Amino acid sequence: MKVEYQFFEELELLIHKFIGEFSLTDYENYIDKLCQQINVSKVKKMFTDLREIKDSPMPEDIPFLINELVRIREKAKIKSLKNIFLVNKPIS
Repeated sequence: MKVEYQFFEELELLIHKFIGEFSLTDYENYIDKLCQQINVSKVKKMFTDLREIKDSPMPEDIPFLINELVRIREKAKIKSLKNIFLVNKPIS
């Protein structure tokens, strides 16, 4: 999975685009790299573009996936923020 992003500090806005097949490992690596490059505590708004993520079957263990995403976010100390998701279709 590839992630392209841009942070607008004056707007407290992070825009990121995910491309390819979603991977928890790639997502965690991206968040780790992001934390090294910007002060994530300054992010108050996020725009997440998922239109180029490959469709994949629904994971069997959705609670595990959610817990892992929460763990990664908490590890990065990403606080409460507003996030808008751009998707191709509702099931995304």
